[in-house]
Formats: sequence, structure tokens, C-alpha cells
Amino acid sequence: MLPVSARAVPVRSWFAALFAATIVGHRVAIWLVDRLPFVTSLYRLRG
Repeated sequence: MLPVSARAVPVRSWFAALFAATIVGHRVAIWLVDRLPFVTSLYRLRG
């Protein structure tokens, strides 16, 4: 974890981080949907 406390970080930084996380999460979701058959086969092997 970062040594900086949550209160020391400006609100804009939190919004920027949230925005970046949303974009990254969206791309990861698209990547996962592209590879959904592979992921489901992995889950079947595990389960």
C-alpha cells in the first residue's frame, strides 16, 4: 500500500484514479469477453 494517507490525497486525484480504473476495467472486461470460452473452460477444469 502507499504510505500516503487517504486524507492527504486531493479529491481530484481520487477522481482521476477512479476514472483510470474505470477505463482499465472496461478494457479488461472487453478482453475477458473476447476470451470467455477459454475462461469458462478453465473454470470447468477447476470446478
